[in-house]
Amino acid sequence: MPNRIVKESIRTSKTVNSMTDFQFRFWMYLITYVDDYGRGSADPELIKGFVFPRRKGITEDTIKKTLAELATIGSIHLYDVEGESYFCFPNWSDHQRVQTKKSKFPEPVENNNPRLSTVSHREPPPESNPIQSESELESESNPKGAVFTNRELQEALDGFIKMRKTIKKPLTDRALEMVITKLDKLSDGVNAKDRYKIECLNQSVLHNWQGLFEVNDFIDDKPKRDTSELDKIDSAYQQYLSEHRDEPFSQRLTMSEFYEEWVNGHA
Repeated sequence: MPNRIVKESIRTSKTVNSMTDFQFRFWMYLITYVDDYGRGSADPELIKGFVFPRRKGITEDTIKKTLAELATIGSIHLYDVEGESYFCFPNWSDHQRVQTKKSKFPEPVENNNPRLSTVSHREPPPESNPIQSESELESESNPKGAVFTNRELQEALDGFIKMRKTIKKPLTDRALEMVITKLDKLSDGVNAKDRYKIECLNQSVLHNWQGLFEVNDFIDDKPKRDTSELDKIDSAYQQYLSEHRDEPFSQRLTMSEFYEEWVNGHA
């Protein structure tokens, strides 16, 4: 990996000087981690291993949180491609020399936004498409309409799409598809999936986050119990009472006794 250039302008940069001490150190570490195109994996587990191999006190949750914070102030750009999370440095080629012919990581989906471009040459990067019709560009800039039948969930998604437009990072059709995939991935194993997705979207809207992240304080619904067996036992017990209605009450089985008999296969 080639050496990186750090310019003296960071001393007076408003963005850089708005960072906390840890955010600044994290940001500097990331400069040494990304590839020649200023891109890297945003997987906290990988960053933990490659960027902080000897910093045992830095957790994956801290890494994920700080990535989101740096993205909020515009120091990095977070994006997803085919369900995987990545980040890049905006205007990377304005400050670093790009020597390799191809990036190790996919380019941002929102490559029609000049500020998000990680490489700026007279010729486009090798993996970009230099020929694109106006109709293709138009279709990419207009995300699809309703995608959820749950009205509240759809409203949360609409709010996220509106927020992305407000921060000048609108979603393309492809980016919207990846948002849906990311929501499914994040809600995997959750019982109240729609409610989790809503809170996930609202969390990003609240913080002006470009990406979607886990909701740490989410209170999930308890899994639904299978009542079919209980219904069978209750029905059988009612039949038992009907058949033994002439017997003294003291000689009849109680519900708990009948249940024990049922479980043991004697009822």
